[in-house]
Amino acid sequence: MEELTMELKAFLGSLIRGTAIKGPAEINLLMAENEEPVRSTAVLNAHIVEIIGELTLAKINLVSTRRGFK
Repeated sequence: MEELTMELKAFLGSLIRGTAIKGPAEINLLMAENEEPVRSTAVLNAHIVEIIGELTLAKINLVSTRRGFK
């Protein structure tokens, strides 16, 4: 999971503020305060196979501090 976390941080760069491993196959990505949640989701969905590969199973949660988004 640490390797996956590093790959996600490298790819998403300024879109996220931090990461946390929540479980054996679950990661939380804390979004940057100024980042638009819809944009971050679209970027991640469009490139997920490039980032982690087709055979990797993981639950990736985008966590925002903005009101009305979970």
